[in-house]
Amino acid sequence: MGRQLMDNMDKESNYSGGMISQLFNRDLGSQALSRSWWQRWVYPVLFLLTLTLSLATYLTLDSVQQSVDSYINDNQRALVGGDLILNSKQDWPSEVLTQVETIPNTQTVYDYQFSAMLVNDEQTLLASVKAVSPSYPLYGTAELASGQPLWEQLTSDSVIVAPEVLSSLQAEVGDRITIGDAQFMINDVLTKEPDRPLTTFGFGGRVLMKQDALPSTNLLGQRSRINYRIEIAGDPELITAQRDALTNILTNYADIELSDAVSADTSVSRISDNVL
Repeated sequence: MGRQLMDNMDKESNYSGGMISQLFNRDLGSQALSRSWWQRWVYPVLFLLTLTLSLATYLTLDSVQQSVDSYINDNQRALVGGDLILNSKQDWPSEVLTQVETIPNTQTVYDYQFSAMLVNDEQTLLASVKAVSPSYPLYGTAELASGQPLWEQLTSDSVIVAPEVLSSLQAEVGDRITIGDAQFMINDVLTKEPDRPLTTFGFGGRVLMKQDALPSTNLLGQRSRINYRIEIAGDPELITAQRDALTNILTNYADIELSDAVSADTSVSRISDNVL
């Protein structure tokens, strides 16, 4: 019993001594670190500079993020083309068209986008062709080099092209180009397109044509790689009713996508989310 008591006292003494030694060593280390830190003035200066730079970088990026988010929120309808957007890789089923036709023509845009070869004399160019119905654009504005309204310059036998198309084909306004099996006159130059950010990284220049002119090109077919879009604009009540009706119809068409301006993904929002 006495030996056990002595052993316990020795253990407590060793433990206390170890604790005191640790505290003493820690105190000496803190003192050495403090002397090294404050005697070398460059260390605290570098620390403050690094902290300031980090804070400034964070605040700058946060401000940029807020500006981009504000821009996207304010311009989302123009960026995606409407309040509701239908997207398909095949021609539209009759059920979908019947439902969309319940909306006034002034509130819907039929949009066909595909790549095609442009031919002008001996020059050729792979371009992005976009055929639209007369209500385009539902939101935002399309600006031309001439300053004329879009639908005064866009006819069944003419097209409007982006500046890079003219330079690549070495063409001028008034020249004729071949698209598929049809010829069109270049009637103007497209300087601003509201939904262009959706296809910023698309291949080739942009060519804008009327929907009615598309059949003459013979580029519509079962094997054509065409992106079919229908854009719808309206008040919240109309959009809600159309979303519900179209959602019920699309249960039988899994390959058709339905989205709205709030949830639509754009290249601007992707860059903002991925980079910033």
